[in-house]
Amino acid sequence: MVDSVEFGKLVISRSLELKDPAVNLNETKLHKLIYICDGFMLAGGVNFISETAKAWNYGPVYPRVHKWLKKAGDAFSAPKPCNDGTLEEADEINAGPLIDRVLATFGKWTATRLSDWSHRPGSPWELALGRSRGVMNSPISKDDMRDYFKGIIGEV
Repeated sequence: MVDSVEFGKLVISRSLELKDPAVNLNETKLHKLIYICDGFMLAGGVNFISETAKAWNYGPVYPRVHKWLKKAGDAFSAPKPCNDGTLEEADEINAGPLIDRVLATFGKWTATRLSDWSHRPGSPWELALGRSRGVMNSPISKDDMRDYFKGIIGEV
């Protein structure tokens, strides 16, 4: 398993390698793209990201990534390298093609569209809020993510 910040660094670096101006990341988009990658990996039987997403107002958020981005203000224009262990683990599970596919499919969406998408009825975000009676910052179950993303694999 890798730290969510390390995975975020990997997503940022792969998005810059695409050289596609439509894949213009900001914090909200990054959280949603990490969440989507996490969900599809879980659907494939791989629990790769150690942090559990939380249900915030605009959808799933990885709090460690949020804190890191507050300190690393230029993370989107001057990406920070992943540690070697993260790169090795990502290679072991062949995460690169999945990240690239998620970026190609969802990376061009606006942050608002991604947030709306993450709020769909029956989504893990909605289930987390239901369990917590609408309290934000509730953990999003990895089991809910696995089951939900198994059901939408055909969308990607």
